[in-house]
Amino acid sequence: MGMGSSFYYLFGDKNISIGIQQALASSKILVNGTGILLVGKSSYESATEGALAIVEKDRETIISNEKYLFEAISRMIYLLSNASNVGESLILLSKKCKNHYCVNDFSLLNIQNSQRKIVGSIVDGNAVLNNFSMIFPGNSVDVPKSQKKILYFSANDGTTNPGSPSMEIVTFYKRGFTLALQDMNNGIDILQNFQLKLNDFDCGASVYNEKFCYNCINKDKNRLGLAHIVSVTSSMAYGQIATMAKLNITIPLIGVISLDPGLSNSTKYPYFTRVILPSNYAFKQIPLLLKVMGWESIAIIYQNDTGSITSNYYLSQAAEEQNIHIVNKLKIIPFSLTRDSIRNYTNVFQEIIDTNVRFVVLLLNSAGLDYTAELFYDLGMRKGDIIFLNYMTIFIKFKAYNYGRFNLWHKLSLIGVAWVSCLCTINFLIEGSGIPWVALILGGWTSFILIGLIVQRKKYPSLLFRKEKDTSNLFKFAFTFGKSSKAHHSKIEPQKLDLFNKGSK
Repeated sequence: MGMGSSFYYLFGDKNISIGIQQALASSKILVNGTGILLVGKSSYESATEGALAIVEKDRETIISNEKYLFEAISRMIYLLSNASNVGESLILLSKKCKNHYCVNDFSLLNIQNSQRKIVGSIVDGNAVLNNFSMIFPGNSVDVPKSQKKILYFSANDGTTNPGSPSMEIVTFYKRGFTLALQDMNNGIDILQNFQLKLNDFDCGASVYNEKFCYNCINKDKNRLGLAHIVSVTSSMAYGQIATMAKLNITIPLIGVISLDPGLSNSTKYPYFTRVILPSNYAFKQIPLLLKVMGWESIAIIYQNDTGSITSNYYLSQAAEEQNIHIVNKLKIIPFSLTRDSIRNYTNVFQEIIDTNVRFVVLLLNSAGLDYTAELFYDLGMRKGDIIFLNYMTIFIKFKAYNYGRFNLWHKLSLIGVAWVSCLCTINFLIEGSGIPWVALILGGWTSFILIGLIVQRKKYPSLLFRKEKDTSNLFKFAFTFGKSSKAHHSKIEPQKLDLFNKGSK
């Protein structure tokens, strides 16, 4: 192999040879300039155009295994027939056979226009080429020394949700993947002989439809790469893992922001690797964030779905461990909400306002965040009055900034915390400017870790930040960066929000 070009050596009988060549062709591995060398009885029958084959001399035209064996036995009988006695036969055998194998001369064949053309010979281990030209798969006359081998990866980075609104935020993940691959193609020494490319899939963004996903992947399964990035939500991750298993596809699967701790079960999901912390660990970091910023009290609002209930449990437990006081008794609201129905829970929101607490954690889905913003605004809250944290702010999507009265988050103060195994950012969402930035980071880092998993074959640890001191220092850096980064620049600077000085911490 030179500078990324490939030469495949196939040793076996006809059936093995044909099967491997068909697999190489269907996987689109046989690109212009790829070399194939076939060795074995009748292995060159139905060979790929441009392939080379090593064949015993005088058997170049034989395609039958039986005929091949017959000719080999006949040659040995003819050799021994020249001996006048047993002793002379043994001398002949010792000269012609080494380690019980008959040493023969060989011809080098090249498959051209479906014909076997003798282009050279091998005598006593030395190859001698004739003056005939050779071709290689792809109708190339040589194996280009500078051609880089293409490594294909794939990602479910489309926005389609069958029967539901599309998830446009995923377009920024796609940009992140693309930027990461470009960077790696241009600057990673270990990949100097390879070029990385990404095949796109659109089999469901956040809503799993079993039939739709199955048909989508099955239709283009030949385009799946060395590894595949699944959709961003936990439900879609579970669904696509199941779909891949149903299709008997066993390539590595990568999760971008799939948080459910169950996905960490490597026994149950041996082909899946997450590149973000599971929620049972990640929520332990929020109290560290509070301590760095100087808060000692928080309020929590969560919904009555399994995910939010579990998140509240982990967060409450972590807050108690860090002596962070949870001030509100009324915390839970329904998972299914409308603009009118949420007003039946005004007492939940009013209790938080009355406690004069500064920091509120919202464990809510996208709709819950929208209606929460509206109700807090109607109850008199404005930017600087109260600070909200939502663990997965990227799911607010863009509708929170575009639809009628939902255009409110830029009038409130919202901090989003986004996590990747080797990155933490605190993202000030002022007029929504941070969402694309976080998505690009997650997308880009996913590709970096994906390449590390597949090319370098290293298992990156799922929990990188294990020491409280390391995590706290990282928060301090991220907080400073969040206030100064041009990526978060807006008309109202974050440092002017006076984050620390209202009433109860």
